[in-house]
Amino acid sequence: MNNFYKAGKELPIAKRHPSSKQTRWKRSIAFLDNTMSVPIIQITILVILYLLVSMFSLSAQTPRKDSGADGLSIKHLKIGDTIPQVLWDLKLDVVGHPAGAKQMTLRDYKNSELIILDFWATYCTSCIAAFPSLSKLGKDFGNELKILSISHQDAASIQKFIDRSEYLKENNLDKSFYSVVNDTILAKYFGRSTIPFNVVIDKKGKVRALTTPDELTADRLAMMIADNNANPILPRKSTIDGPLLNSITGEAKDIYYSAILPYDSTLPVTVKKKVDSLRQIKHMVFPNWGLKRLFAYLIHHQSPRKQNIASIPSRRIIEADPQSEEFLSVFDTNGKYSRVTYESVSPMLAPDSTIFDKMKIDLSLLSGMIASYQKRAIPCIVLTVSNHKLLPINKSGLTYSRLVRNGLSDGDGTGEGRFRQRVKSKDKRSKSFMSNYSMKDILYAFNQSLEVNFPFMIDETDFQGKLDLRLPDKLDDLGELQVEFANQGLKLNLEQRELDVIVLTSNSFKSTNKPLKLTSDGYVYVIGKEIAQ
Repeated sequence: MNNFYKAGKELPIAKRHPSSKQTRWKRSIAFLDNTMSVPIIQITILVILYLLVSMFSLSAQTPRKDSGADGLSIKHLKIGDTIPQVLWDLKLDVVGHPAGAKQMTLRDYKNSELIILDFWATYCTSCIAAFPSLSKLGKDFGNELKILSISHQDAASIQKFIDRSEYLKENNLDKSFYSVVNDTILAKYFGRSTIPFNVVIDKKGKVRALTTPDELTADRLAMMIADNNANPILPRKSTIDGPLLNSITGEAKDIYYSAILPYDSTLPVTVKKKVDSLRQIKHMVFPNWGLKRLFAYLIHHQSPRKQNIASIPSRRIIEADPQSEEFLSVFDTNGKYSRVTYESVSPMLAPDSTIFDKMKIDLSLLSGMIASYQKRAIPCIVLTVSNHKLLPINKSGLTYSRLVRNGLSDGDGTGEGRFRQRVKSKDKRSKSFMSNYSMKDILYAFNQSLEVNFPFMIDETDFQGKLDLRLPDKLDDLGELQVEFANQGLKLNLEQRELDVIVLTSNSFKSTNKPLKLTSDGYVYVIGKEIAQ
């Protein structure tokens, strides 16, 4: 075809375009023709100005990679590195300093053999729990060791903690504890991603350890002081990038396994569950978990229920002799070395059900027990309304729920106040109470968070509001709780109900008619006249 048509009319085919070289030459001539009247010097000035503006704009938008401030990238320091000079002289805001100082530097501690940087936050219970042991190390080593607490939180939040923390008072730390506040720089330099986190630096500025408080023992620190090259604390991994058995499996492609590994202090605390499309694997790691926790995870994900009952003792029955090795392997969790790391490497397309079936076999081989959901009749506390007029409808004015036990609360409704503190209250209620609590909150408290050995509580009140409930001083006394609730229009009935429970059964278990007793581990069988605890 040689013709195009538009609206019934024949159109001629366009003529061939000139070559690209001809086009560029003609455009150049046209440009010169149009600009001959413009002085050359003006064009030159305009081009120079354009280039200068472009260069300035580029430099303003492109940060220097070696900079360490203003949000620019910082190279993470590793064990063996020497901290840059800027860190020695970095002005650090501090609150609570016994000498009243508002700022300090790391150089203030440079005469000490070792400096421990302790990264923490007011909402980190394990951070706060480590304060007494760290303080003792500081006292035992004297001037050879200095400990500096460091928080990213603001001065007001940390000052509130120092003023109100009951834990500091109980451990005689309220007059001596102080902390760096508003930190962003130190955390970036040392690659802190979780807390608690500790950095050990020697007097020459060499990074000697990146670890956690439980690894900082007196003998290890003494070894580091005596020998400048000693590294008794294994470096802590910030992430788990691939299978832990990489040294055996290489890239782990087409090599699949599950393993129960011993406690490893170098592993991060974060659970890893990832589909690795590059290696074509599913990778799961549960670092340093107790067997009880592993069983709870397994049963909940292998056979999901609307309600997660895996961690509720009153919904758990243990069919094993409480003195047996099987029982102790799961429930005797004293000390970190009773924990293990479970790892699974599976084909990427393997169904989760297959992975959990394998995990069930592995845990059974290790502990001698198997876990399953079963329907069982168990004692329950049924909560009903006996007198609507007596219900203590919430009038606290709080925007959050508060639980107070013997005058102490675990928070004040803010993210910066999640620590045990004495409640300043003007009302004359009992020392223990719940403010602004829904029925759902009440059930969660008694079934899980309060750690009282009560049968499972069920709500049959149909009450949808919030209550301000008085609680007895002896919160673990069911009789006193029933009396206190009755005075507030609520009734607690003890009844048998058939519910889903988790049953952990020993491979050697034989059925028995002995009665069950509720303990902090779950329901266990009575042995003779004694109750196994």
